[in-house]
Amino acid sequence: MCMYYLATRALNERHTADYISENLLDILKKWDIPLTKIRAAVTDNASSMLAAIRMSLGEKKHLPCFAHTINLVVEEALKLSSVNSAIIKVREIVNWIKNMSDKLRKIQMRNNVSEESVLKLIEDIRTRWNSTFFMLERFLKLRIVISEIVIESEAPNLPSAVEMETLNELTAVLKPFEYVTRESSGQKYVTISKIIPMLNCLTTKLNSITPNSAIVKECKDVLLRELKRRYGMIELNDHAAIATLLDPRFKNLHFQDPSACGRAIQKLRTMVVGQLSSPSESEDDVSSIAPPEYDFWKHHKELAHGHKKKKKSHQGDEVSLYLSNAVVSLKSNPFAEWDDMKFVFPCLYKYAQQYLIVVATSVPSECLFSKAGATMSHTRNRLSPKYLEQVLFLGNLDFKEFFV
Repeated sequence: MCMYYLATRALNERHTADYISENLLDILKKWDIPLTKIRAAVTDNASSMLAAIRMSLGEKKHLPCFAHTINLVVEEALKLSSVNSAIIKVREIVNWIKNMSDKLRKIQMRNNVSEESVLKLIEDIRTRWNSTFFMLERFLKLRIVISEIVIESEAPNLPSAVEMETLNELTAVLKPFEYVTRESSGQKYVTISKIIPMLNCLTTKLNSITPNSAIVKECKDVLLRELKRRYGMIELNDHAAIATLLDPRFKNLHFQDPSACGRAIQKLRTMVVGQLSSPSESEDDVSSIAPPEYDFWKHHKELAHGHKKKKKSHQGDEVSLYLSNAVVSLKSNPFAEWDDMKFVFPCLYKYAQQYLIVVATSVPSECLFSKAGATMSHTRNRLSPKYLEQVLFLGNLDFKEFFV
């Protein structure tokens, strides 16, 4: 899989759907990219972006950013007054201690912590929920050291023992959300086919957690409710459903709605019969796996184990034969697996090449936005939009591509 920056446009007018759509179509025209070549467009949930994609590419080609929607799900839970009050206390302590980083380091080293292992507190960013998770996790890890500093000085009130336990349970509830946010944000490995499996595993993981705190129980209920509200129809999304079926690691294991699964399988059969388009080549990827101490994919492994026990079918169409075979290891590279299967399932191979390259999030464009901000610095503030676009485009190329 590979990624390129095609354009960075300065939008000088009001960001209406018409204006965004006009610019998007102009970029495609400049690069001579026909609309038929575009499999999907991934954006956040802004109404102007949704309307712009609908006007320029068509509603069926839109895929909402998975990470952005997860962010909205968690933000609803963190808005709870009981949860927010405990987080505010932590934030105040973190802000107060940030000017005492030297003291924080000395106390850790006094406790036989090597200089390389010394930790700093993390300040959260309001627009990124996972930064709040990292702040809480680091605060709880350093709470003994922090208590030592607070006792010696006039400081904001520390969370009480009950609140500390609440925060500890809260991080356990939020941990799977941090995992899926990070796992779905990759650019060098397949992500779109993980949306449905991760949501199934995420719901199972949440249901397996039984917090003692009433606050965290309420938070968990909000998270489950928001997941259902925002992702209840995800299995009807053609991009996510067909990509999941075409991933040899997942196939139809994680579908919760039998009718949605049947609809996706039937659509795939129709596509195979029709042979509508040709394949596009993709490079091998390096799949990301969970840290050994945190097994997010436990539910998937249980489903995969049960699938292996089913009797394989040796007759039927390509789709039936493919789905009847056992799923491959979670660590497998889907593109490498399809490279081995392309002679057995040649039609499905073509569609796997097209659907599995879609990214699950708009992280690449967010990275470009940050890179543009870093390039247009105070010392380069007269850089015109035209040259900024060229600098970003050339900076994204590999050295060998300058000589193509």
